[in-house]
Amino acid sequence: MAMVESDELAKKRIEAAWLKNKRDETYTALDDGIINFQWSKSEVNEFIKMWNDGASIMRLSGHFHRPQKDLGILIMDLSLKRRIEPREKGLWG
Repeated sequence: MAMVESDELAKKRIEAAWLKNKRDETYTALDDGIINFQWSKSEVNEFIKMWNDGASIMRLSGHFHRPQKDLGILIMDLSLKRRIEPREKGLWG
């Protein structure tokens, strides 16, 4: 019996140390395939060049044959990683 209590105590200590944001039920945002997160390295480099040249979201969408929501995720990612800078006209070029 003492071993079971000891195991439970160890489990609680581990959870307290490592699972600080433990939640009862997990919801993963955007986990339904509605947005395509995958880009080739050459597409990303081409996107960055077009972004820096002022291409609008509509032009980028047509060029890459991707919906604007896919581009929005890439813009967010590249912006957070400081690979692109905000533009005066934002998504419009």
